[in-house]
Amino acid sequence: MEKVSAKMTEGDKQSLVNTRRNRLLEERRIWRKNHPPGFIAKPVVASDGTLELRKWECWVPGPQNTPWEGGLYKLFILFGESYPYQPPAKIWSVIVCSAKTNVLFSPPILHPNVYTSGTVCISLLQEDGWRSSMQLKDILVSVQTLLAEPNISNPANAEAYKLYKENRAAYDGRIRTLAKIYDAANNTIKE
Repeated sequence: MEKVSAKMTEGDKQSLVNTRRNRLLEERRIWRKNHPPGFIAKPVVASDGTLELRKWECWVPGPQNTPWEGGLYKLFILFGESYPYQPPAKIWSVIVCSAKTNVLFSPPILHPNVYTSGTVCISLLQEDGWRSSMQLKDILVSVQTLLAEPNISNPANAEAYKLYKENRAAYDGRIRTLAKIYDAANNTIKE
């Protein structure tokens, strides 16, 4: 992965801003043209009606044939100053969250790899797992995969981890309840 120097000239900073903006415009264009079925992702609209390209609202459908199926789970992503050379840097959320992380479920969900704040713990979003060629689609599909296939060697939520390991039937039951709460069929989200 390319590292961004701490000592950048104003020209370097402007170039990075332009790179990020152009990349996010391209991400939006690609997404609008072709995205996985059931997924929704869009930049947040500012109070003045302009798009905040760095701030995205996303919805990930629960994977089929899992307890998550039928749910549509909301995420927020904030693309940082060094994107796409570094993974999304911080969380932006309507819900208070000051964690310096990458992706946040809002409201938080019960999952071994999702902190109680809603922050997702996934290797793809760590600097050593990130590649600048990764797209928004890669992030969201990875999060969907993580729902059904938790990384139990790296838990972020002790309660969810314990329930998943010790009483899988009870865990699956709680997830099915979540899927009903976040029922995709009853959501009216406009892309």
